[in-house]
Amino acid sequence: EMWFYASSVVMPMDATISLLASQLVLVTCLCIAVSILLSYALSKRFTRPIREYAATARKLGKEKVEFRPTDLKEFDELAKALNYSAEELEKTEKMRRDFLANVSHDLRTPLTMVKAYAEMVRDISWRDEKKRNEHCKVIIDEVDRLTLLVNDILDLSKIQSGTREPEKKRVDLSSLAGTVLERFQILTEQSGYKFDLSADADCFVTADERMVEQIVYNLIGNAVKFDPVGGIVMIRLFRENGGIVFTVEDNGPGISAEAQKHIFDKFYQEDSSHKEEGNGLGLALVKRILAICHGEISVENVSPNGCRFTVRLSE
Repeated sequence: EMWFYASSVVMPMDATISLLASQLVLVTCLCIAVSILLSYALSKRFTRPIREYAATARKLGKEKVEFRPTDLKEFDELAKALNYSAEELEKTEKMRRDFLANVSHDLRTPLTMVKAYAEMVRDISWRDEKKRNEHCKVIIDEVDRLTLLVNDILDLSKIQSGTREPEKKRVDLSSLAGTVLERFQILTEQSGYKFDLSADADCFVTADERMVEQIVYNLIGNAVKFDPVGGIVMIRLFRENGGIVFTVEDNGPGISAEAQKHIFDKFYQEDSSHKEEGNGLGLALVKRILAICHGEISVENVSPNGCRFTVRLSE
């Protein structure tokens, strides 16, 4: 028989378990405290830009604001988007103020003229046929100017809002240009204007006829406005590179390089000293219509004087 004998000192297990349990509770509490502090610090860091953006956004519309970027990529992208929105909002507000100012001015002047001449007809010239007719003509001209302004505003608003959809069909530009010119023949009799139309045959485009007619009418009207009395307006219509080119050239003072950059902006007028003021909407309307018709327009000065507007339309 063989016997094995082993002996060992056994430590009290209850004291060890109690010590480990107390240390675990302490470490757990410490971890919870650290995690709370860390979470608070991180949340403050991440939400600070949002709070700043919210405070800045509340000032939108009241003053010029800027959303400052942070060192976090996502917030930098948000700041860029918000800054872009703020710039667009500022532009819209400026356009609204300019619109009200310009429309108020354009309405006030003819209305004052209408009232003044109507009172003159009532009090002074009602017995004198010649003077009465002259005064009534001024009233009619000013009412026509008001009508043109209102129509331009409505047309531009419809095009911008997308409520006026083009009704495309084959349009003979040569015939249409001749029809539009007939409306300007009265200027030949009254002021000595001359209109020179040269058009190739078969100048057809697929477009909205009323929109194209508005382009032709506004460009010829613009040329008349800046052409001296008795001047000549040259209209050319021809085919080029698979498309149709339509040009209107006047003998006026031309357009400065700076003005050419803004000539198609709403309400922009280079010089208000001309004999006939416009409302600054005609060329802006032409630009909008061409965007719908997928056309292009450009302007250049010609020698020795005057300027030429060139419209290119695809067939």
